Amino acid sequence: MTFKQATRVATLTLQCSIVAIILVLVPMPAGAQQPDPESAGGIHLGPIELSPSVRWRTEYDDNVYRSTSQPISDLISTFGTQAGIQGRSHRVALTGTAVADWIHYSELASERGASLRTGFKVDFLFNRITPYVSTAVNSTRERVSPEIDSRPRYKQSDFAGGAVVRVGGKTSLDLSAGRSSTIYDGDAVENGVNLSEALNGTTEHVGLSMIQDVTPLTHIVLTGEVGRDQFASSTQKNSDNLRLTAGFDSDGRIKGSVRAGVRVRQPQNIDQLASRGFLLSMGTTTNVHDRVQLGLNASCDFEPSYRPEFDYYRSYGYAVSASYALRHSVKLRGTAARRYSDYSESAVSSLLADRPNVDLETSYGTGISYQLGGLMSFNVGGTYTTRKSALASRQYDGMVLTAGVSHAF
Repeated sequence: MTFKQATRVATLTLQCSIVAIILVLVPMPAGAQQPDPESAGGIHLGPIELSPSVRWRTEYDDNVYRSTSQPISDLISTFGTQAGIQGRSHRVALTGTAVADWIHYSELASERGASLRTGFKVDFLFNRITPYVSTAVNSTRERVSPEIDSRPRYKQSDFAGGAVVRVGGKTSLDLSAGRSSTIYDGDAVENGVNLSEALNGTTEHVGLSMIQDVTPLTHIVLTGEVGRDQFASSTQKNSDNLRLTAGFDSDGRIKGSVRAGVRVRQPQNIDQLASRGFLLSMGTTTNVHDRVQLGLNASCDFEPSYRPEFDYYRSYGYAVSASYALRHSVKLRGTAARRYSDYSESAVSSLLADRPNVDLETSYGTGISYQLGGLMSFNVGGTYTTRKSALASRQYDGMVLTAGVSHAF
């Protein structure tokens, strides 16, 4: 990314951030605030509140492995349970969630299996300092990244700890450290490459954030983080990383968070050159009047590649969504998304020059949902996805049709 290109991206980001902050500071009309259906139920066990739910979903995927020729279709059913937990006793607060699914393929028996995702955080509430620890475990066969078309079994675990220190009436500092590991099954293979040998590894990081309260619902966040990526077999990917970001968290008219900044990657192999690039993470929604809700998600970062000819690639893209409430319980929704996987030295320059080493994935989706009694919902929808690539073997298109029901207690 050249200085001129970085300036253009930074200017656009600043303009978008100013507009977003203005919208955040504008109070949302009372009529536009909708109660969360899942918060209507709940089970209380002393100081602990559980929010369990069950769900079923069936989807028809006409190209399970994203194949260019001879695509394989299947009917996939997911039966799952989810439980949220929160509670507080004296000076200890607990939040967490656990999700367990059984995924059944009608024809592809080898893809059947269970999926488990858990995450918990414990806060110790003192006067001016709040130490915390958190942990998360994810074991699933869901797709990992845009460049991996199969559904390999992998396990990811995260552990972090730190403390939030209040240094003023509206200012806090958050010092944190963490470690995460990713492990693929030994028989997971993509295009002849063993994924466990290519991607198994750990990431360690230490960060410091300054949190400034603007309103009770809006917080500006400045973060600096240093980290290290270590791979078990593909040691040429090992690198030290520096991240500097600025953004905000909000629960006002715009709900969500935005982070933008720069990431500098320094390979541990002295023969490799350092690389730097724009960093973005955004996930926001906002209500327009009483019936329309708009959403925007965007990201830009480096990702490790399983392909032996590349260490990393730059992944960036965006997704927009809109929903319209026909009635209080019926909503129409639509989505559109684009994702670029860039294997060149500069993601922005290659995109503008239309170079052949950029994969472009585009998807469009629509659907309708019906809310029954605040605790049960029904959903049907469909998504069409295409990918363009200079490699003929990487091009594909596919349609996924879904139907499902969920019930909270």
